Parts: sequence; C-alpha cells; structure tokens
Amino acid sequence: CGGTLISPTIVLAAAHCEISLVSDAVFQRYYHPSEVGINPSKEIRIPVKEEIKHPNYNRRTLENDVMLLILEKSPNDYVRNKGQSSSPNQTPLKLTALGWGHTVSGGKGQPSDTLQEARLNYVYNSECNKAQESNLVNYDGRISPDMMCTWHSQQDTCHGDSGGPIVLENLASILENANDNTDMGIVSWGEDCADAIFPGVASRVSESYEWI
Repeated sequence: CGGTLISPTIVLAAAHCEISLVSDAVFQRYYHPSEVGINPSKEIRIPVKEEIKHPNYNRRTLENDVMLLILEKSPNDYVRNKGQSSSPNQTPLKLTALGWGHTVSGGKGQPSDTLQEARLNYVYNSECNKAQESNLVNYDGRISPDMMCTWHSQQDTCHGDSGGPIVLENLASILENANDNTDMGIVSWGEDCADAIFPGVASRVSESYEWI
C-alpha cells in the first residue's frame, strides 16, 4: 500500500490496508523525477505509532476507506511534504494517480521498482454505478457518495497502489510541480486494472475532510 504525507507526522492512507502487519512507514528521497525509484540507500524507515481508521469504515463495502497513520517522528528533514491534503468542492476532470503497484493486471505482475503515474479521467458517480458486465457482476448501488471513480482505457491503478493519492493537477507534471496539486482521492478498489467496463474506485477526500 501507499500513502500521502499530509502533515509532518501524519500519512493519509486506505483503511483496508493491514498496516498493523507492518511496523514502519518507508520514505524515498529523490531530487529529480528520473530518480524516483526504490533505492535502499535513499530510504528512511519511521515506526508507525498509531493507526486511526475512519469511524464509519465498512470492511465489506469499503465505504469510508480512509486511515491516518501517526508516525513516531517527522521525516521532513529527509523528504519534503508537498501539495495540499484537502479537496475543493469542484469537479475534477484530469487526475493523476501515483504508486508502486503492479503494472500487469490480474494479480500476475510484480510491484514496480519505480514510482509510476497514471493519467485518469473523472467519472461521475451516477455513471459509475451503471457499470455492468452481467447481472452478477456490476457496480449497481455500490458507489456511495464518499467514493469517486476514475477510468482510462490504457492506464489505471492496480494491486499495491491502494492508499496512494489521486491528485488534481493544476500545472503540468505532478512530480515537477507537486506544490500545485490537490489530493482528491485515496486509491481503494476496483474489479480489475484498466478494465474496459469498470472504473477504478477511490475514497473521496472531500467527504472525509472534516474527520481528517
């Protein structure tokens, strides 16, 4: 799972990530987008002191799939906290997801050793709820107001990206202009990766903003 550093000692993540099985949060340092990769010599591990799941989190439906990880200390002398943690009340159109998840769908791939980004299109909840492959496989009624959907025919989040950010880009590159990006969603679930019928589903940050 991934996460977003939203304050010196708080990481925003997905509640379905079993963080209790992992004792540390790992941060990678980089100075240029071309360097964004897993490099043990450039990482710092900080113990997670506490995990706080949204009080209305539903493990079955994944409603309010939001969690805060409280770190024992700040990594800010090592990595920079860029961007905003809140979501404005506006309709996001062009979004970018970030993560180290699988680059092949179906659970057959391996986690990426380089930070990936996927450019995604926003899908209205009313449209997302219409996604249907059959009477048994559909989104009918599963997309609640605290969720948001994204879709692209060739790019998507995948296994291992859960908890990571989906951001609204205000300028060109997410990595080069991170100060100008707003965290809109937290990667949560989906039927498959880059599925032709089913959009990916994230937790809508604006719905949990007051709790956060």
